[in-house]
Amino acid sequence: MGGLQDVDCWNPFSCTAIYMWGDLILEGFVDQGPSSEGCPGTPAIAKSWEVSEDGLTWTIHLHEGITFSDGTPVTASTVKEVMEWWSSIEELAVFNAELLYLESVEAVDDLTLQYTTFEPIINSPDYAWAFIWTLPMQIWSNVDESELFIFEFDPPVGTGPYVLSEHVPGSHMIFDAREDYYRGKPPRSHVQPIGPAGRISKES
Repeated sequence: MGGLQDVDCWNPFSCTAIYMWGDLILEGFVDQGPSSEGCPGTPAIAKSWEVSEDGLTWTIHLHEGITFSDGTPVTASTVKEVMEWWSSIEELAVFNAELLYLESVEAVDDLTLQYTTFEPIINSPDYAWAFIWTLPMQIWSNVDESELFIFEFDPPVGTGPYVLSEHVPGSHMIFDAREDYYRGKPPRSHVQPIGPAGRISKES
């Protein structure tokens, strides 16, 4: 894992920073890694889900009260827009090949999303879903396709439990807990990565 000097931008499609610290800000349907119950995927914006017997149709139930850090509400329609945008751009396929199999996606209601793939995707909950980031389309829809990989996305906006409050490249970063986080305010008010090995100092 690189040091703080590596964090030069927050674009999830071109900057390594998102893989070091991005989970404080960006979320997918699930968090990375297994849940405490040993099931694949720890719920993030997805509270629960079901899959059809043929493995083609997934129904995702979202948490209530999700917002981006800029205050914009997140509903199933928001996630639908993200998935359709992402799957429509061939250059972004490398970041989530599952979306290449997307046949359709529907917002059943504000908290229910249903999508269908051309063939069963067996690793959806435990890996692929962690990287279908809930990107703020109020920002990304205004970025030209030719600039997708050079857009700085600074400050980063996401649904995660923290916001980037201070960033001096090569020196330090400070993330502040969100008071309005939909799963409750995080137990630590601040997170500050320190040291060249990317250790983390968590302040209460």
